[in-house]
Amino acid sequence: MLSGSGPDRGPVREVLSRLRHPARARRERPGRVRAVLGDERGDLTVATLSFRDRSGTPTEFYRDAREESEFTEFTGTAFVVGRTAPFRGPLWSRLAEDLGVPNVEPARIDLRARGAAVVETHCGDEDCEIRIVPCASAQDVVRRNHHNLAAVRGWLAGRDRLLALLPRPLVLDDRCDPLVLVETHLPGTLAWRPARGSLGPRIYGEALDFLEDFRQATLRGEPLYPEEARETLAREHERLAEADFVSDDLRIGIARELEHAEEALAEAELLPYASHGDFGYGNILVDAHTGRITGIIDWDTARAVDFPGIDRVNLEIQIERSVGGRTFSEAVASLWDSDDLRGALQGARSDVETRALFGLAVCRYVMRSFSYPRLYLREADEFERALARLDGLETPGR
Repeated sequence: MLSGSGPDRGPVREVLSRLRHPARARRERPGRVRAVLGDERGDLTVATLSFRDRSGTPTEFYRDAREESEFTEFTGTAFVVGRTAPFRGPLWSRLAEDLGVPNVEPARIDLRARGAAVVETHCGDEDCEIRIVPCASAQDVVRRNHHNLAAVRGWLAGRDRLLALLPRPLVLDDRCDPLVLVETHLPGTLAWRPARGSLGPRIYGEALDFLEDFRQATLRGEPLYPEEARETLAREHERLAEADFVSDDLRIGIARELEHAEEALAEAELLPYASHGDFGYGNILVDAHTGRITGIIDWDTARAVDFPGIDRVNLEIQIERSVGGRTFSEAVASLWDSDDLRGALQGARSDVETRALFGLAVCRYVMRSFSYPRLYLREADEFERALARLDGLETPGR
């Protein structure tokens, strides 16, 4: 919002220092901000945003404090300062034209660490989310999400209950940087927070119900052909080869798992169905009071035809980490020892197939981080430990 590298006692630094103290910041008004910045003629426009002041840098800003939810207590104020009115200009004009509204008025702005701003607004009769993405690598991810959402909705044609849980893609504007995408906004809060409390069992049950409904809706009546299985695994080999920042140990571990998967699964006659690819509490929206699922988001890794159990294993690993407090390698080991593992890998007819599907699902989890090299590097050691543990798992017949 406000930024700069001026002298320690310069005007921008003075305003920023006030923002670090909520009690003082709440008393500031646009007129005072103009005075601090030396805007004697009133050339600047100032918009006020509310945020929750915590130990870290704030990332969620609300245009209107009345938008607060039960998890939002506003204790700070930020200001958008410019020569022109905020949220006006070519980008916002194009959006208004695409959406068929007079203008776009943000209600909430979420600055994502992975390189995007998400703006919530009201468009006509529905709430929308606008993603503004300047980072090239993040653009690839959100573009895939936009196209995959349209595809998934096609796979689920006539399944109104499932369709109601998916955003609807509205606009993709790539006429110039940054990339801008718009989809309908789904209500709810991310599941990982309420799942840590008394609603945990309800949320877990709802998540399993969704996976089963999604499986039934997309299940194919004939097995994966051997060439389909090999083609699916070839995509993983290609992605591994493109990730030049990956350590040799991890590269060897993933390649080993993919080879095991091809040996065990190419002729396994598994019935395929669609996958979300990153199904977990970070992409599940729920009603914070009841635990009822209200939406499933972020479909950039979705596949129309996939091996069984990928989403279930991903969900279980995320629960082990976010709710159980385990590291990634600990979560992998714990899940393998779980009595529910075979249920998570529907379709496996032998221990060898179960082990192959499990290893593939773990590799998929790791390889998602390749889209964000910094994220991968933060967890690289844990990923390597998990792949080493996988290699040590006993697999009958191997």
